[in-house]
Amino acid sequence: MNTTIERLAIRLKNTGEDVKGSAILERLVSALDGAEPSFHTNELYQLNGADFELALALLRDWRFRSHISADVGLRTIISELTPPHGRRLRDKYSPQAV
Repeated sequence: MNTTIERLAIRLKNTGEDVKGSAILERLVSALDGAEPSFHTNELYQLNGADFELALALLRDWRFRSHISADVGLRTIISELTPPHGRRLRDKYSPQAV
């Protein structure tokens, strides 16, 4: 089972045809790291179902992590992860997999 951060890293590295969703998730990560002061939460409703659930899981994970340690930002954690080889984005994020 992948953690939320691992799932997010896979999603951001494999944008597929949903470039707009990737951009929204990127801005959300930047906002949670404090680098994007103007993220509007109504953008989350523009995400497809799987990405919306991923964003909610990210928010829960971020809230938990912020209580433990704020030393390492989400962007750093994501950039250090390498998606497993052979894993297809469609397996995790397609509406049929939900």
